[in-house]
Amino acid sequence: MLVFYAIVGGLRVYHVVIWGSLFVAGVLPIWGLSVDRDALASFPIGVATMASGIFDHYFLVRAFESSKRQSLEHSNAGA
Repeated sequence: MLVFYAIVGGLRVYHVVIWGSLFVAGVLPIWGLSVDRDALASFPIGVATMASGIFDHYFLVRAFESSKRQSLEHSNAGA
């Protein structure tokens, strides 16, 4: 996902923090040798995806916030 954001969407600091920490957690040998380690790894992936989506949504809303401030006087609504 970090490479995907770098190529397609533009890499931001929170992308590096979220997906970089997930990469580090995946590389560390803390998952044990149990059979269910793949299912256990799905939880941090889900949390990272939700956190990244929340931040992406927040900045998307802020990007379009300025259009709410415009009034009908400054638009072509009556033309």
